[in-house]
Amino acid sequence: MRYQIKISFYVIIAATVFTISCRSPKSLIKKTYCYSFQKKEGTVKQSDDNGLLKADTLFVVYAEVVTDKLQWDTAIINGNVYKITSQVIPSGSFEAGFDGSGQPVIIQVKNNRFLVQLQFEPVKGKLSSEFIQSDERVLRFRYNNKTFSSKLEAPLFLNQLPPV
Repeated sequence: MRYQIKISFYVIIAATVFTISCRSPKSLIKKTYCYSFQKKEGTVKQSDDNGLLKADTLFVVYAEVVTDKLQWDTAIINGNVYKITSQVIPSGSFEAGFDGSGQPVIIQVKNNRFLVQLQFEPVKGKLSSEFIQSDERVLRFRYNNKTFSSKLEAPLFLNQLPPV
């Protein structure tokens, strides 16, 4: 009897360790909120010849995650590679910006989760088509020395970001 309890205990421990170590991206990232916006004149720096640079479309993603220990690596959006800078947002709700009608876009996060803001900085070069289709959006991150990928939905266009 004692031997059976000991074996059952070890099987339960092994199953728990296996389950924790083999997490999928869906269990780590509960929801993503993908937004895009255009830099407006006045926020676009001038080029070297004092001419205004063309307005760029910028992307920002908010990820609702179960742990703040994720190490964000790269984002791939429309075949372009971006380095990710992340920042954990401390409150349970966050104003991401304003939609086309001027209404605030509010993100609500459950109590036992974290909201992480991901900002993208372009990296020179493109990926070859064998890695990803040109119209896909993918986040790459690491957790417990394993690399994961998670697809993003199409971005919602914001007219403006909230004041800082």
